[in-house]
Amino acid sequence: VSLRVEAAAGSGAWVEVTPLALFSSQDDALASVDEYGRVTVRGRGLAAILVRYRGLVAAAHVGAAYGPPRPAPAPTEATSTID
Repeated sequence: VSLRVEAAAGSGAWVEVTPLALFSSQDDALASVDEYGRVTVRGRGLAAILVRYRGLVAAAHVGAAYGPPRPAPAPTEATSTID
C-alpha cells in the first residue's frame, strides 16, 4: 500500500506533497513505512502510520487479520507398520 499526502495550496487547489512528508510507524513489528509512504504489513494486528507535514500530523491505520503464511512442515517418514 502506498500513502499519498495532499495539502491545500494558498489558491485552494490540492497539491501532492508526499515527497515532503515524514512517515513513521507506531509498531515496526506489525507495519513498516519507507520515506516514500510505501507501507509493508509484517504481522497480524493493527498499527498506525503517522504522517507529518509542516507541523501537522495525521494517522493512517493499517492492519491485517492474518499474519504472513507459515512454512509447510517438513515431510516425515512413516514409522508404523502393518502386520
